[in-house]
Amino acid sequence: MWWYRFFKVIFWTSFVVSTILSAVLVYRANRVKLVQDVKVNCLIGNQSTFYVCHDKGIPIDNYNDYRKVPDAMNAKVIQACEISQPELDAYTQQAAIKTEQYRANCITSLGEEDALCKIQFGSVPYTIGSAQVPENNTLGAVEYVIVDLVTVAFIFEVIRRIFYYAVLGAFRPKM
Repeated sequence: MWWYRFFKVIFWTSFVVSTILSAVLVYRANRVKLVQDVKVNCLIGNQSTFYVCHDKGIPIDNYNDYRKVPDAMNAKVIQACEISQPELDAYTQQAAIKTEQYRANCITSLGEEDALCKIQFGSVPYTIGSAQVPENNTLGAVEYVIVDLVTVAFIFEVIRRIFYYAVLGAFRPKM
């Protein structure tokens, strides 16, 4: 029964190769996951760019507009940007002056009722935007690999039982 041994070698070789290949692919696909975060660009102060949750550990919802940021979070971002109170006051004053100059020019050219003339320049010394940050997910990847290994073993066990049934006429070979 040389053909039986031949099929057995083919079966176990394909089982080992499939198991290793699928485990490596599943692990590599799931070891890093993207997490939603908020990216801040400081316009004054230390002029740095950072991710609010990932880099500074500030818990925040996903804000895309600085006008919707709560005051407590705003204070933490200003502190992370290392902005002093005099710098903040000067920036706020400049934003108010820019807004007034823009409105005066806009009203002169377009009229007071135009929607463009109601724009207000931001008084917050940073820009904010949504971003995705890669995060290490080794434990999650290992969980996926375990599920993958169980699935591969189950599939190969089904193939083995079908082979036994086709060749020997029973799902379990008799000794």
